[in-house]
Amino acid sequence: MPHRRSPAETRSLTLIRCAKAKFRFAYLHGLYDRHAGVKSIVNHRLRSLALLALACLPDLAIAQVAAYPTPEEYAERAERAKNAPLFQSHEPIPMTLLTDIDWLRDKRSDSTEVEGTLTFIDLDGSEVVKPVDTRTRGTFRRDKTNCNFPPLRFDFPRKQMEGTVFEGQNKLKLVTPCNDRRDSFQNYVFDEYLAYRVLNILTPYSFRVRLIEITYVDIEDDYGTRTKYGFLIEDEERMAERNRATYVEIPELMPTQADGPQSVLVALFNYMVGNLDWDQVKFHNVKLIRTEDERLITVPYDFDFVGVVNARYSTPPPGLTERNGIRRVTQRLFRGFCRDELVHASAVARFQETREEIVALYRDFAARGFERFDEDDAKNALKFLPELLQGDRRPRGVRGRDHRRLPPDWSLIHGESPLPKVGTRSPDDAIRFYASTPDRPRVRRSGTRLLVGGPRRRRRRVFRRRSRPDLRSGPPPASASGSSKQYRARHGR
Repeated sequence: MPHRRSPAETRSLTLIRCAKAKFRFAYLHGLYDRHAGVKSIVNHRLRSLALLALACLPDLAIAQVAAYPTPEEYAERAERAKNAPLFQSHEPIPMTLLTDIDWLRDKRSDSTEVEGTLTFIDLDGSEVVKPVDTRTRGTFRRDKTNCNFPPLRFDFPRKQMEGTVFEGQNKLKLVTPCNDRRDSFQNYVFDEYLAYRVLNILTPYSFRVRLIEITYVDIEDDYGTRTKYGFLIEDEERMAERNRATYVEIPELMPTQADGPQSVLVALFNYMVGNLDWDQVKFHNVKLIRTEDERLITVPYDFDFVGVVNARYSTPPPGLTERNGIRRVTQRLFRGFCRDELVHASAVARFQETREEIVALYRDFAARGFERFDEDDAKNALKFLPELLQGDRRPRGVRGRDHRRLPPDWSLIHGESPLPKVGTRSPDDAIRFYASTPDRPRVRRSGTRLLVGGPRRRRRRVFRRRSRPDLRSGPPPASASGSSKQYRARHGR
């Protein structure tokens, strides 16, 4: 008679299987490091257990939301947020900020607001003066050693803004040039603004933006009056309401819990614009919303460090520099996750459907004659946008044979592998290999030596130059062993 598992045994086996499935993911994201010290290992193990709990018990991740709106409330909020006057036009709003600018630039406190007034041109063309509280925000650009002018955040009195272009708005982020003394920094603001607009074209699950022309006036005359272009970013709660969703704040989330199609589109968008400074697990430059139909949607933001902007102060994350050899923000690295139930080609189709609209966005913006942004700037930006829009087969920014910088379904995107096959492995087999192996072997070339190994072990193999395997079509299997002659015989080389 076959043995039947008890409920306790079933639960134990479920947890064990879940732990095995997620351990590789935890390792790849720095949650476990066997080479670290004892204290670091303990901390990382605790974090891995916390991540395991989120993976096995997804309800705990969003348990903080006690009650959700009714369908009628979702519809009412979505209609109100969608029709917000601030984001019904893309024309820049002229405005003047009168406050203690010198104190904001000197103290740079993200917890203390400074009172002031904001004078702006309203919908009917009249000049309106309203009170506003201002404080600095951000991390990198708020540091004096990086930028001489910090990004700001406005806090409007909502009731007093009724009937104006800022009706329904409460807190808005303002993106400003990092250096207010150099005109070249103005273009970085335009490039980041256009990156937001491109994501708006691709998906409604994105932050809307509005360009402004703002004049800074110091109330004590300690700061010289300057006029700069910037843009306002939609509040995360208003963005969630517009998409019939609620804004959720949690520390971490397993990528398999997030909505698949949106996660793939976000990963491909960040790959296209050259964004390395994001993480959809720990929500670095990513927001999370829960839709009415209980889907968890990731929404990226903060694109000043992306390759299409290529700001002179931007640097790749230190971890990627050490692990992947990324030296510049213009080098691409696909930071999405493999999903065996999805085909990336369907997401790429969305990019190609909107290609003409994205190209027209840059050309029309350059034709409007904004300060220092001309047709050459638009051409340079469009030239950087890779094969997701242009249809190229060889990815730009992928150096040499480093396959790890390609999206996992690259051969499916183009119908055939853009790089030679290894042995008898077909492109479809390569895709299945990527989808089923979240910890695909790390491969590093050094002269004629090849280091092959997964996260648990690493072996050194020496190949002759004439028989060195071509890594561009995918990594050699982690189980490769024996001499180079045996390897060639096994894989048909």
